[in-house]
Amino acid sequence: MIVENSQVNPFTMRTLSPGKSNTKLADAIKQLSRLKYGRDKSIVDSEIMERAQLGERSASQPPEVGVPSL
Repeated sequence: MIVENSQVNPFTMRTLSPGKSNTKLADAIKQLSRLKYGRDKSIVDSEIMERAQLGERSASQPPEVGVPSL
C-alpha cells in the first residue's frame, strides 16, 4: 500500500461476524422494494425493445462514419 507517495508496511485487520439473520425482516424489505420500485414486466420489456432499435437503420443504408474535422 502507498500513503503519501511512500510504501508502508502491510497490516492485519479483523472483520465483524455477520451476526444473527432475520428472515422476516429480509422478506419485508424485499416486499417493500417490490412495491416501491417494481414495474410491470411488459412495460419494461417494451421500453428495452424501443431503446434497442437504435433508430432503425435500413439494411441498405450503411452506418455513418464520422470524419474528424480539422
